[in-house]
Amino acid sequence: MNSYEENLNKYNVINISFNKMPDSGKTYDNYINMIKQSLISDIVKYYPNINPNEFFTVGDMLESTGDQFIFVLDEWDYIFSKDLFQENQDDFLEFLTFLLKDKPYVLLCYMTGVLPIKRYSSGSALNMFDEFTFLKDRRFGEFFGFTTDEVLKLCDENQYMNFEKLELWYNGYTTANGVKIYNPRSVIKALENNYCESYWTNTGAMDEVSQYLKYNVLEIRDDVIQMVAGEEIDIIKEKEYIQKFKVENEGKEVLAVAICYDSKSKEHHCKIEAI
Repeated sequence: MNSYEENLNKYNVINISFNKMPDSGKTYDNYINMIKQSLISDIVKYYPNINPNEFFTVGDMLESTGDQFIFVLDEWDYIFSKDLFQENQDDFLEFLTFLLKDKPYVLLCYMTGVLPIKRYSSGSALNMFDEFTFLKDRRFGEFFGFTTDEVLKLCDENQYMNFEKLELWYNGYTTANGVKIYNPRSVIKALENNYCESYWTNTGAMDEVSQYLKYNVLEIRDDVIQMVAGEEIDIIKEKEYIQKFKVENEGKEVLAVAICYDSKSKEHHCKIEAI
């Protein structure tokens, strides 16, 4: 908390949402030019003495300010997860590298995304990032969801929903350090509606899961039946979870919608309540 207050409002923040598409056309050139022009417009707005025509790159403009910036990049992997601009994806990684790597104006860069950077960035292109993933992180694990104390406080404020019922539905995860956390969206929606149901699955398409259950791929349906019966299913997580299921591991990847981490046995397992 002290560090937060000491640094509050001390630095300029550059926020880029990579999930926006230009109205002018859905080509890579239009997409990347929209991002660049947005950055240039902001730089000129706050540094009116800078002439963009005097610089070759956005990075050169930022360096000329003499200031440091905090970058907040949302959905950095959008074009990868949506299979967009496949022939230009290396160009996009190059853009990020030239913008961020070893630049004196970069104080901090916080990137969010579904897929790990190392999946697409080969060699030393974007090797300056530390990745914090839900299942393995031991520093920030409690911030991936609501803790028990936070949910108890919310229930007290709500005065209608029973904590035990919320716990039954949404207490689906345990961090690597053994801290129980709850899905924030599910808890908030349940408290707003005073009713528990599977809100999380409404945030994305579940067609793939339905197909795997229908055809019992790798006996996944049998696993779900066991969970319905109150049993836990072990998951051997040999690879990082990726958005598109790999053939050799797709059945177990489906169960990633409800992964728990058992701090005693050091194994992953699933429960059925919030699926």
